[in-house]
This record gives sequence, structure tokens and C-alpha cells, in this order.
Amino acid sequence: MTVQDLSAARDRLRRTLPETLRAALDAYDAFAARPVPDDAKEFGAWQGGCKAALGHVELLLKLGARVGLALSTPEAPAEDAALSGLLARARQAMAEEDGAAGLGEDPDDA
Repeated sequence: MTVQDLSAARDRLRRTLPETLRAALDAYDAFAARPVPDDAKEFGAWQGGCKAALGHVELLLKLGARVGLALSTPEAPAEDAALSGLLARARQAMAEEDGAAGLGEDPDDA
């Protein structure tokens, strides 16, 4: 790949990443809003789906930073607050799920 190709790819990412990130966050929000399954196997699948979606969001954020994308703008503080709130809720949900995954274990198995 040439320097010109890399520059074009970086420019493309700068243009498309904000919408891709928004779509990934919307997908996570919709998936996480589903009822939490009671069945352990289904819960594990649900939790895995949430973690995968958050992993995707995290990689998009890292990629955006790598290509020099400013993910917040001074003229959009409400959007920044909404994004920060969504990410905080997602992190909290993952922490709670990790804690809930340990419930019901036999202390002798530790």
C-alpha cells in the first residue's frame, strides 16, 4: 500500500467512522435493552452479545483516535454528554453482569 493509499484510507475513516460508531452504539443499546434471560445459558449468550458490541464500540473509538478523528465537537455538548452517558451505562452494565455471573456459585468450588 502506498502513502497515498494510506492517506485516502485515513480520510475515508475520518468521514465514515462517526456514523459507524453511532450505528454500533444504537445496536448495543437495542441489544442491551432486551429482557435479561433467566436461563443461565441464554444469559451467557446475552452477556456475550453485549460484550461483543461494546468491544466493537471500543475498537471504533481507538481507530478514530488513531486516524486523528475528533469525536467531540464544541458545538455539540448535548451529543457529547449523551455519548458519555451511554458509554458509562454500558460499562456499569458490564460490571454488574460480571458480578452477577458469580452469583450462585458454590464457595467450595473457589
